[in-house]
This record gives sequence, C-alpha cells and structure tokens, in this order.
Amino acid sequence: MIKSISMMLAVIVSALAAQAAALDNISLLGTWELVKSRDANAADYTDVPKQHRQLALYTPTYFTVVGYDTASKKSDRALGGRYTVSGEDYAEIIEFPAIRGKAATGNTNLFKVRLEGDRFTKIGTLSNGQKLNEVWQKVK
Repeated sequence: MIKSISMMLAVIVSALAAQAAALDNISLLGTWELVKSRDANAADYTDVPKQHRQLALYTPTYFTVVGYDTASKKSDRALGGRYTVSGEDYAEIIEFPAIRGKAATGNTNLFKVRLEGDRFTKIGTLSNGQKLNEVWQKVK
C-alpha cells in the first residue's frame, strides 16, 4: 500500500514538473516582432528601422526568425531550431541555417529573457561572441 502511494506521488510530481516546464514555454508562443535593439556599447535602445521587419515565431518547442525588407519583400535573415526556457534562462539551439550561411548551425545561444505583458527582452551573447540586447513585441 505504501509502495503504491509512493509510486502514485512520484507520478503526480513528475506530471506537475512536466506541466511547469511546459508553462515556461507558453509565454513565448505565437508571433513576435523586433521593435528595439541595443549594441553592446550603446547607452540606449534604437528603434528598428521601418524599412526592415524581423519576426520570431514560437511553437512549444521550436522557433524561427525571419527578417525582410518591407519595400522589396525580400528576406535577408532566416534561421531557427529548438529552444528551451527555464525561468529567465533561455537557450536557442540553431538547427536551420541563416540565409547568409551555415556558420550558426549547431550552435547554442544563451540568453536571459524577461517577459512584461506583451513584450519580452532578450539579453545575452551569441555563440560568435556578439552581444545581443533586443526588445520584442507580441503581434496581435
């Protein structure tokens, strides 16, 4: 009897842990647009130019980022892969290459993310050493 109760509790705890992990990802589900970024040495954020649009699309396990010129409608950036979120720790595992080459494929980028309503901030360093500080707005 005690063994079966212990096993049932273990199953419940495992299910709750899996549900909590899934909830971390729910906050990013959907489509986001890059609205501001800040270079490593800059004091302030800069708005993304109107002629360039960058979208990030999140499923429960995968993300894709696509950038394009709004006048010509030509893409100049595309990549994606799996991602994980645990609290404010966010990791991107690049599986599909950027348009400009395959250099990032297989790399993992680590960030801190902060969600505030319909915006999230992503701060960290890419696998090539480039610092990244971005603000994304939920597309409705």
